[in-house]
Amino acid sequence: ATAVATLYSTGDAALPNPAVSLCEVGSKGGEAAAFAYDLARSVVQTRQGNPAWSRQHRDGQLVGRSDDQLLGPAQPAWMDRSKIAIPQADQQQRLLANLIERMMLPIMPLPRFWYLPDGAKAMLVMTGDDHDSGGVFGRWRSYMARSPSGGMPITATSYIFPGKSLPDRVLAPYVNRGFEVALHVDVTSKAIFGDYNDPPVDWGSYAQLDAIYGHQLAIFDEQYPSVPSPRTNRTHGVVWSDFDSQPQVEFKHGIRMDANYRTGRRGRRGITGRLG
Repeated sequence: ATAVATLYSTGDAALPNPAVSLCEVGSKGGEAAAFAYDLARSVVQTRQGNPAWSRQHRDGQLVGRSDDQLLGPAQPAWMDRSKIAIPQADQQQRLLANLIERMMLPIMPLPRFWYLPDGAKAMLVMTGDDHDSGGVFGRWRSYMARSPSGGMPITATSYIFPGKSLPDRVLAPYVNRGFEVALHVDVTSKAIFGDYNDPPVDWGSYAQLDAIYGHQLAIFDEQYPSVPSPRTNRTHGVVWSDFDSQPQVEFKHGIRMDANYRTGRRGRRGITGRLG
């Protein structure tokens, strides 16, 4: 077999064993590839962190946040921050895709579609949390005045509390131009009674979080009939209390992109979207 990728004991120390190998099989040009590690688990945990750190407050905050499963001042971080610019989970998925394409080539060429429009190498996801301040309209007007950027119009998402003052008739024209209005799910002790923007708290269970989503999404849909049901979400306070309750609840309620992940300490948000 030919080694395609190598296992490492640390970020810089290679082992003699291959991580991925490729070999010819049979007399008719067949090939077999072998991954010597759990590819799916590696992709998930590279993105989402160490499940053993679930419900640990490792960043000094009073509520659980997504970086608790990735970083931590007291113990070695789950990820090597010196290599944070390398999209490590994406690279592993591309390796699998490239292997499939390479192995299928003698039989038939497979079409490949680029990730972003017009071959763009990167895209910024513009978001903001409107804590019932109404500042969203000024920001959106500034984006419209600066469009296009990179050949594309600048649009954005505004996450808003349910039951608040932004009027449906004013939001609808922006939504028609490609902007998104979505729910700013509020996991606080008083949110169930409509008293939003209280200090965030950890949710207790999947069932409790599911009930919060269901209640607040129902208010949102009733208040904004001209606005589609949210397809993305950022929770108030970027609360992430355990390993995977939030993405499961989001998926159940039709939300397909999460904007809660952060790569920095307090005051330094490196928000990255994660597709469901």
